[in-house]
Amino acid sequence: MQTKVGSIVVDNRAELRMSSPGLGINLSAARSTQGDVDLQMQSRAADTAAGWMLTGYYAENFPRAMNQSQEWTNTSGVLTLWAGPMLYAGEIVTNIQFAVGTTNSSGLTNSWTCIVDPTDRTVLGKSSDSAAAWTGPAAKVSNWGTPLTIPTSKVYYVGLVIAVSTTMPTIRGGQPYSVINNLLPRLACTSNTGLTNPASLGATANAFVDIGASGGPWFAIG
Repeated sequence: MQTKVGSIVVDNRAELRMSSPGLGINLSAARSTQGDVDLQMQSRAADTAAGWMLTGYYAENFPRAMNQSQEWTNTSGVLTLWAGPMLYAGEIVTNIQFAVGTTNSSGLTNSWTCIVDPTDRTVLGKSSDSAAAWTGPAAKVSNWGTPLTIPTSKVYYVGLVIAVSTTMPTIRGGQPYSVINNLLPRLACTSNTGLTNPASLGATANAFVDIGASGGPWFAIG
């Protein structure tokens, strides 16, 4: 377990910050000039326990207990991105899991996932490519041959590309209310097109295009 400790004093205000990336714990304490202490703690372990997190995973975009009656699909070779959960610096992405719906893929040539910074569209990392079919109803795991260590605590986009010659699979998810889903920052958008494998997606994704109230799939990060 790695623990980072730092402190700074500005205008008689002392601040202490501690983090344990391996456990997803962030602790900050501040003492004001009046002597008051403000203590804040974020614990990934507590979050996952309270949310009935899927075993082996530490984050999901919305609770899997919620209604997932909607089935999502996309255009072959298009990078589609969805607002992900809060990820903390030091956490490691080794795989991302989806839930395949009632339509199986046909003629699938490749599929992979990625993590994209919504601020500058930087592609932080990509999973291994896979030609394995998406068959449902069942879980589908996208494995990362090279795990990604999250550099900064923030919310990121989770991206998915599926390339097929015949039929795109459907993926189970939700249907957000359009009035709030269309507000910034975008909850769902597309970017690059014509992608064939992870190498075809460069270090920076193209401009984001809002896909509005189309909803999106459930996914978990582990």
